[in-house]
Amino acid sequence: MDYDFVRDIVSQVIDQRHTGLQETLCDTVMQAILTHPHVVAARVSTRKPDVYEDCEAVGVESFQCKAHELWMAPTL
Repeated sequence: MDYDFVRDIVSQVIDQRHTGLQETLCDTVMQAILTHPHVVAARVSTRKPDVYEDCEAVGVESFQCKAHELWMAPTL
C-alpha cells in the first residue's frame, strides 16, 4: 500500500474545493484512488467528530471494485 499516494489524493481533493456532504467527499476520493493502475478495490471512510453529544462521530463508508478486475478469468 502506497500511503503517500492515498494521502496526496485526499489532500488534492480537499484543497480543490469545499465539499458539503461526506458522501460526496467519500465518492470523490474513491474515484481518484481507483484511477491508480495497481488499485483493484478500495474502501474509503469519513468521520465527523463532535456532531452530536451522544455519539463519538458520524460517518460514511464506501467500498468499490473495478468492474473489469472482477470478471477477468485466470490465465491457464
